[in-house]
Amino acid sequence: MGPFARTSSLLAVVFACMVPAAHAQEPPAIVARLDNFVGQVSLLPAGSETWIAASLNRPISLGDRLWVPEGGRAEILAGPDAVRIGPGSELGVLDLQERDMQLSLSQGTVELHVRDFGSQHRVEVDTPNLALQLEGAGDARLDVDPFADTTTVTLHDGQAVVFGDAAAPASVQIGQQVRFAGRDLTVIAAENDPPLDAFDHWVVERNRREDASISARYVSPWVTGYEGLDDWGTWQDNTAFGAVWFPRVPTGWVPYRDGHWAWIAPWGWTWIADEPWGFAPFHYGRWAWIAGSWAWVPGPVAVRPVYAPALVAFIGGGSFTADMVNASAAVAWFPLAPGQLYRPPYAYTPAYLVAVNRCTAIRRDDEDFNVRRTVTPGRLPPQALTVVPRDVFVRGQPVRRATRPLPLARMQSLSVADGPQVRPQAESVLGQARPVPAPRGGPQRPVLATRQPVPPPAPPYAPGPGAGAAPRLWPGHAVRVVPHPSEGYPARRRVAPPTTVMPLERAGMVSPMPHDRALGQPGLSQPRPPGMRPPARSNPSPRPAPGATPERGPYSPHPGFSPPPPDQPHRQQGQPPLPRPVVEPPRTLMPLERAGMLPPPQGVPRSIERPGGAGLDHGSPPERPAQGRRATTHERGSDRPSTANPLQRANMAP
Repeated sequence: MGPFARTSSLLAVVFACMVPAAHAQEPPAIVARLDNFVGQVSLLPAGSETWIAASLNRPISLGDRLWVPEGGRAEILAGPDAVRIGPGSELGVLDLQERDMQLSLSQGTVELHVRDFGSQHRVEVDTPNLALQLEGAGDARLDVDPFADTTTVTLHDGQAVVFGDAAAPASVQIGQQVRFAGRDLTVIAAENDPPLDAFDHWVVERNRREDASISARYVSPWVTGYEGLDDWGTWQDNTAFGAVWFPRVPTGWVPYRDGHWAWIAPWGWTWIADEPWGFAPFHYGRWAWIAGSWAWVPGPVAVRPVYAPALVAFIGGGSFTADMVNASAAVAWFPLAPGQLYRPPYAYTPAYLVAVNRCTAIRRDDEDFNVRRTVTPGRLPPQALTVVPRDVFVRGQPVRRATRPLPLARMQSLSVADGPQVRPQAESVLGQARPVPAPRGGPQRPVLATRQPVPPPAPPYAPGPGAGAAPRLWPGHAVRVVPHPSEGYPARRRVAPPTTVMPLERAGMVSPMPHDRALGQPGLSQPRPPGMRPPARSNPSPRPAPGATPERGPYSPHPGFSPPPPDQPHRQQGQPPLPRPVVEPPRTLMPLERAGMLPPPQGVPRSIERPGGAGLDHGSPPERPAQGRRATTHERGSDRPSTANPLQRANMAP
C-alpha cells in the first residue's frame, strides 16, 4: 500500500475525532499571496482601518485592499491564477474561493492570467464603468482612468464578457482593445492587436518564469506560492514520502521559527514567515526530519490541496505554568510531520477535515497523536518545539529572538491542542507590519458587479454585525450590482469599434490608449514577443446552409444597417473609388470647430470658421454623387460595411 493510498485510515481517524458541528461554515480552500512587488505597496487588512506596508508572505484574502503607488507594480498569485497590478492602482478582494474570484479595480491597471482548470472557474473584475468576466482560461488587461471615467479592456486570450448598468452585455474578441465610457458600455475607442508597453513586457517575463518553474513538476498547481521554491532549495525523491524539497538554510534552522503570528480572518492565527520562499511550505504539506535535515513534503500532485493558516500542533492549549518559562505564560508549537492529523482551530465540517488532510496519509502508528492527542517529547525532531511568551505571540512580534527553552526532560508526554487559547487584540491583525499613511488616489466611485460580494469579516476584537446586518465593505468604497442575463438581460452583443484613430485623441481632449500613454509615443508599434499569447487566428468560417442566418462577426453591420438598393452596383475590384459624398453641416457649430481644431463643413461662411480671423483653405469640395441615388458604402469611404459611430454622425470624424 502506497503512502498516499491509505484512505480508510484517514476516514477512521477523522470520524472518530469528529467534534465540530456537521453544518459549520468552513473557510475557503484557496488564498492569495503577494509574490512580487516593486515600490511601497500598501495593504489595508480586512477588519482594520490602518494601512500597513505589504510583505511577501502575508496571505491576501477576502476584504483586503491593496495600493500600488506610481512607479511600482505587484503580482498576486492565487492557486493557478495570477493577478499583475500596474502603477497607481487600487485593488480590492471582494470574493476569493476555489471556483470564484471577484476583484475590484477603482483605478489603475490590472492584468489577469487565468489557467484552464474547469469550466466552472469564474474570474470577475469590477470597475466603476463595467464588470468583466473571464469565461475559462485567458489573459485580459483592464485600465481604469478615474478622472476621464473610462475603462479600457484588452483581451489577449480567452473569452471575456463585459456588463454595464442597464445595457446589454458585450463580448470582447481576442486581440481587441476597447475603451468604454460611463456605465452603459459606450465605446469611444477601439483597435486590434495593440502594441505592447512596458507593463505588458513585464507580464510576459512573469509568465515565462511561471511556465519554466521546476517546482511545478512536484506540486499541485493549486498550491499558492510554489513558484518561490525554485531559487531557494532542491528537490529529491524519497522512498517513504515521494518528492521532497530541502531548503538552503543555516545549521540549526527550524520550521515555524523565523517569522511572526497574525490574526487573519476567517482562519484566525496565521503564521507569516520571514523566508522569501516561506509561503507554500508553511500552509500546505508537512515537514519531515530526514537524515539530519528538515525537508518539506508537499504530498501528491494529483490531489487538490486546501490552504491552512499554519500546519502546527500547539501544546497544552498554549498556556504553561510559571516554573517552565521564567514566570511568564507562554505559547508553544511544533510542525506537523507526515501522517499527523491537522485539526483546524476554527469551525469546519467533516468533509473539510478530510480535504485539508489529503496532502498526507494518516498513519496508524500515530494513534497517540491522532486519537489520544498526546505526543512523547522524545519522538520530536531536535529543537522542533518553539516556545515564546504569550505577549510576543499575541502582539505579532518576531519569534526567533523571543524563543524560550522548555524543560522536556521532566515530561513524559505533552498534550496536544487544536489551537492556542489566546484572544486576539488590535495589534494581532497588523502583526509586526509597519503602519503607513493612507494612499491618496482618484475619486472613490462605486464599482459595478454582477453579484453582491461576500461581506468581509468583522474585527475579532470587536463585536461583529448582527444577523441580517448590511454587508460592510470599505469606507468610501461601495458596490453597485447590475442586472445579470438571467434577470431579463438581452442577449450579449459583440463590440464593434467605431474607428481606429480617434480625432479627440489627436486634439488632446481624450487621453491616449494605455499602451500609448506608457510608451510615450502615440501609435508606436512594437513586435509582440513570445510569452504573451497572440490573438487566435481562426480558419475561414464555412458557408452557412441555405436558409440559415450566418453569425455576425466583430465587424459585421449593425442589425439596423440598411444596404444600398439592388439597382446601385458596388465598385468592382480594380476600379477607382467613387467620389465621397458631401455631408450636410449641422445646424450648430461643434466645439472643435469653434476651437479651430476641425475644418468647417462645406457651405459654412468663412466668417464663422474660426473666431476673429480668416479660415484656412482645405481644398476643393469632393464631387457630389448623381442626383436621385444614395451613396454606396464605398462612396462613404470604407472598404467594409459598418454603421456610423457617434463621432461620424456628429461630423467630428471622417
